[in-house]
Amino acid sequence: MRVLGPNFKRTVDGIGGLALVIVQDAKTLRVLMVAFTDEVGFRESLRVGKVALYSTSRKKSWVKGEESGNFMQIVSVRVDCDGDAILYLVEPQGPGLACHTNAKSCFYRDIFGRSESAPDAGEHEALKFIGLEVHQDIQ
Repeated sequence: MRVLGPNFKRTVDGIGGLALVIVQDAKTLRVLMVAFTDEVGFRESLRVGKVALYSTSRKKSWVKGEESGNFMQIVSVRVDCDGDAILYLVEPQGPGLACHTNAKSCFYRDIFGRSESAPDAGEHEALKFIGLEVHQDIQ
């Protein structure tokens, strides 16, 4: 069987040979996290059936959940049209917390501050800083 693998051309923090990874819940289609992987991590993901990523801070490949127990069991793997991004459709295992903040998804912060589950992280101030007007009446 021929595998249409990604291009590992992205450079992040001076580290080359990376591809963008989007991890999405296969049942709910909720985006759980976005990260990077290298070719070693990609091959490990295919071999073990769990999401393996590349840590730009630790400069090494790692399997998501190896320390926390929050494994992401791969159901399907897709590559985008340019071949520079990977989409893993997964079934979260263990507690099912994708984010290092112990949230189910890394995308819990609404930039308009409308999410009740988002911590008060100064979203309105951030929008003002980048020159966007904040309207309190937006629903």
